[in-house]
Amino acid sequence: MWAPWRHRERRLVFLYSESAARFGSTLMRGWQLADIAREQGVRSRVSVAAVGARVSDADVFMTKGAAAHATPEQYEALKARGNRLLVDPLDGEVTDRMLQHADVIVAASRTAELAYLDEHPEHRVVRIDHHVDPRVQAQGPGPEDAPLRIGYFGSLLNIFATPAIEERIDVHSVETGTDQSIPWWERPRQYPVHYAVRSWRPIDVHKPFLKGFTAAVAGAVILIGRHAEPEHWLGDDYPFFVSAEPTEAEVLAALDRLQEAHGGPEWRDARDRMEAVRARVTDAVIARQLAAALDG
Repeated sequence: MWAPWRHRERRLVFLYSESAARFGSTLMRGWQLADIAREQGVRSRVSVAAVGARVSDADVFMTKGAAAHATPEQYEALKARGNRLLVDPLDGEVTDRMLQHADVIVAASRTAELAYLDEHPEHRVVRIDHHVDPRVQAQGPGPEDAPLRIGYFGSLLNIFATPAIEERIDVHSVETGTDQSIPWWERPRQYPVHYAVRSWRPIDVHKPFLKGFTAAVAGAVILIGRHAEPEHWLGDDYPFFVSAEPTEAEVLAALDRLQEAHGGPEWRDARDRMEAVRARVTDAVIARQLAAALDG
């Protein structure tokens, strides 16, 4: 159970697993979130360490890989050295091992937050939304009068696409756990529409709305399947939803509709909603969520 701590200004350590060191979850919710914590003044002492490092009397944010791969002995050692643990399953499973040792369960999405509150009422649950890669943010939004190009950015395992759909969109592979030889982060601003229709897999439990956040920061609208998380952020009447498990014909019709709507009232409505999303996931907002999680 969570308990107040006498000294609020504790060291903040982001913990990662060596076996997941190259994964996107480690880069973004470890190294990048640590940078945000420093730059936004969440704590005066912020560092990143691997599981197994000797960490004492700190607030420890365990990234997805660290939370999943730390052994019971490593969890127990962290607790014995006076640390309090914020466990971030991200889009993975909350395991019994995490529940046994976590002081806080971190939710990276609204659907995860609601599920964790319902399933684990004995634990403190906090939501820390997923920030956008700072390399994308550095590019700035694209011009509003850009030609209508449609791009997908993400793993090829996740995209719902057929040859006919791929003729209409540009696919940029961003594979987690691999070196990126092409700087994909320079490209999102070049596409007024981001394609995010997903081929769902059994391991996809609580996916944060990161593709939506990225599109919003790039100044784009998004074409996406209707699920609880995007509906939470965009409203259930967002104009460019397709069904949760669409057919090829439905997606092709939606792409036609985007072409026809470009620059019109529906387009402006979608842009306004995406701008509202962008304002809700700035680094300052994410830092306030993290600070609240640490101070509670």
